[in-house]
Amino acid sequence: MFVLLSNALRQKRFLKTALQEELDWAEANNDGTVKPSDLKKIKYYYGMAVTSVLGESYAAFLGRSLSEKERYKLTYLGAYTGLFDDFFDDFDRSPEYVYELMTKPQEQKPANTHEALFLRLYLNVLNDEDADHILRSGLPVYEAQVKSLKQESVDISLEEIDVITREKGGYSLLYYRCPIQPEPSQRESEFLFAAGAFLQLLNDIFDVYKDQHAGIQTRPTRSTSVDDLRSYFLSEMRAVQGAYDRLDIPSKRSRRFFNLIVLTMARGLVCLEHYQKAEATSQGVFRPDQYERKQLICDMETLSNNLKQFGYFIRYRRISKTA
Repeated sequence: MFVLLSNALRQKRFLKTALQEELDWAEANNDGTVKPSDLKKIKYYYGMAVTSVLGESYAAFLGRSLSEKERYKLTYLGAYTGLFDDFFDDFDRSPEYVYELMTKPQEQKPANTHEALFLRLYLNVLNDEDADHILRSGLPVYEAQVKSLKQESVDISLEEIDVITREKGGYSLLYYRCPIQPEPSQRESEFLFAAGAFLQLLNDIFDVYKDQHAGIQTRPTRSTSVDDLRSYFLSEMRAVQGAYDRLDIPSKRSRRFFNLIVLTMARGLVCLEHYQKAEATSQGVFRPDQYERKQLICDMETLSNNLKQFGYFIRYRRISKTA
């Protein structure tokens, strides 16, 4: 926990200067398409966590700290993540339109402040010899996002949902690795893909209420049994463990990141406990479409849930490469 806090404080100091000019520009030129929540996510979530958690973990894999250049790129890359997602989620941009923004950003004339801010942040990442590598690494993320549009259809199969979930999460985590050199080994890539897939499933578990009301099909919204969902969740965690066991990185350097995955898994198990209570009110069948909001919102800020998370973490943290 001390390492996480130290990394967060370092990134907080960096953010005071790194993104402020762009955020000030967005506020001064906002046409209403950049919401206060967008700026908040940039500054306190994506701009913070991508670098202080993921970036620092990736650097630890290499036995060193992040360079200033890597910290800068990761910060900007994280900052435009939410804006990129909004092209599909809020602005209903066509895949072709988003592809042009991604592959030919210098040629685009932004239609609004949201697009302009995205391009300003994006071009700050594509500003040197790493540009082609970062652009190529972003294409699988784009393709996974396009595939995820199928989740708006009730006709999508569970197998298709699982593939989309894995690709969306897996390629995203690999994308956050691309500003750091050298490129990951095959085994590190496999581990990061598995971890990203798992984290996307975790995100879907916490987003049941939102996805249910938006008509988005995920494995959690399709589930009728919390026990079955928990079993699948743990099986995906075992896939992460298997990839971790095959890593060609010393355990001393990789263990910190794996512990973060275990900690997030513990959050998911607490959330599933919460859903189990809702399931008990509907004859033992999980029916997200029938529950009130409070039954599908798991508040991880409460003391009881924090203690439960810690208990699960202690229970599972002994998993190791030598187990």
